[in-house]
Formats: sequence, structure tokens, C-alpha cells
Amino acid sequence: MKGGHGVEKFVYNNKLDCKQLYHTLLSNGQLLIEQCISQHPEMNKLYDKSVNTMRMFTFYKNGEAFFLQAVLKIGNGGVVDNFSSGGMYTYVSNDGYVYIDAIDRNDNIYSVHPISNQKFVGFKVPMFKEAVDLVKECAKIVPEVAYVGWDVAISKDGPIIVEGNCFPGVYQAKPSLIDKKEGLIPKYNKIMKIF
Repeated sequence: MKGGHGVEKFVYNNKLDCKQLYHTLLSNGQLLIEQCISQHPEMNKLYDKSVNTMRMFTFYKNGEAFFLQAVLKIGNGGVVDNFSSGGMYTYVSNDGYVYIDAIDRNDNIYSVHPISNQKFVGFKVPMFKEAVDLVKECAKIVPEVAYVGWDVAISKDGPIIVEGNCFPGVYQAKPSLIDKKEGLIPKYNKIMKIF
């Protein structure tokens, strides 16, 4: 479902009528059921009601995969972390640390999560290097799709690919949040040679 719309979380118990659930899901057009990802305890500190994923951008060129940027998406009141479904996002440095405050789709800026009270700037994403290595390997699988935004969850056992997006959206840092008033084009241009 686009933007996390229509995603629901069900907890199995003996009182759950599975046949009724099946028919309800079918009538709602919800045709995919997946086991929930159990995220790393550090990621739970940000917000534990959704899996907080990173959108990790790669570019494949001349037989080599490049890692471009990581955006950390965090849930906020719901079971998904999608920006368009009430979540927020921030940026992660190349060494795995959050370096600016988070923002939601209404341009609200958060230095701490409004529910978990976890401070954003300085938060260290666990197993970040392993996540970078994973997306660079994944970028080689379909080289015809050169630019991909990978959604990556961090479980206690390591990074997990949730999905790859060939139209991964535009995530720009709000100019008021960063000292260097510069978007992503100069960074991307070093590898992609846009200009």
C-alpha cells in the first residue's frame, strides 16, 4: 500500500477468528500478510509501535554500487513510519549518527520524539555499516535500475531489506535545520555526474 496506507497490525491469539479475518482482509483488498519484523532494541528506543526504517539510496554505475544517503523514518502514533501516514524523518551521517532534528509532513520539527522522548540528534543507528554493505550488494542485483531507495529495518540480528523503491521520493533537509544551506545535488553529483 502506498505510503503505508491500509497497513494494519494484528496480534494472533486464540480468540481471533482467522476465517473472519481472512474475509475481512480480502474484502479490503489487503492481499499480503507478513510476519512482523522484530526491530533492534536501540531502534525501539525511538518509537516501538512501528518498525523505524532507513530509506537508503544507492546508485549503480560502471559495474560499481555507490551508497549516497540515508534517511531515518520514525513512526509517530501509528504502526507505520511513513511520512505520508503521520511519521517523520531525519538524516543519518555516513558513520550512522542522526545529525538534524526530525520533521513531519506538517513541517513540525522535533528535537525529541513526542511519544518516546528520545532525542534525535546524536542517536546512533546500530549496525549502520552492515546496512550500507547490504544495500550496495542489493544494488548489483538489477543493474538496469541504477537509482534505488531501499527501505532497511535493523533487527537484533542485523539489517533486513523491507523493499526497494525505483521512485524513492525526494527527501530534502529543511534549510532551517542545517548550517550548510545546501541540498543533496552537490553530494549526488560527485557520483552521478548530473551536471
